[in-house]
Amino acid sequence: MSVSMSIPLSDEGGADGGANLALSGEFGTITFGDVSGGSDTVDDVTDWGFAATAGSSDGTGTGAQDANVSWSLPAMVEGLSVTLTASAQTQNGASSGGEAEATGYAVKYAAGAFSVGYGADDNDDGSKHKTVSGSFSMNGLTVAAEQFTDTSSAGADTDYKSVAALYAMGDTTLAVAQEKGETGATVNYERTVIGVHYSVGDVTFFAEQKDDEKDASDEATYFGASYKF
Repeated sequence: MSVSMSIPLSDEGGADGGANLALSGEFGTITFGDVSGGSDTVDDVTDWGFAATAGSSDGTGTGAQDANVSWSLPAMVEGLSVTLTASAQTQNGASSGGEAEATGYAVKYAAGAFSVGYGADDNDDGSKHKTVSGSFSMNGLTVAAEQFTDTSSAGADTDYKSVAALYAMGDTTLAVAQEKGETGATVNYERTVIGVHYSVGDVTFFAEQKDDEKDASDEATYFGASYKF
């Protein structure tokens, strides 16, 4: 059995897991702490930007949530991974006497250049989340799509959709994304994002711009650099 710990230096990226402790062995991997929930496990396939993209989230906190514990089952079929999650966090539902306030699962399958995923969460307050995602990569081109659906306890659906394409040419990557959020017939936002990334060793310089057809105040241009070590 092996033990590992993760302590992020930044909480940017929203609900993608935080400080946690993982135990791995023949039983798979069990992780305690701040981990991705079922829906959150398969999202972000279109979130390529350092600052401008939000994937299938509106960029203001709405989106797949974290959990308290996850269990990644041992590999049963090549390319297939299955994860079960549970949470007692209050944001996932009303208090339920110490019982888990949310349960979820995620299924991912990768074969060659293709990858697909489905994740879902059921909350004790009657609300539900689900994410469907897929991607394809070949010869420097990556195309991805995902949809996150937030179902309220009253049964109303809000859909967050995004599609993205990236093309890598040596140290330079060109990228574009289209993001849309809608509740019924009401479109909440509709963004187009473009970006250029240039890598020099461990440093990536980026320029990104987003335009929102529904909200001019949401339009922005970003310049910056990222360093990995």
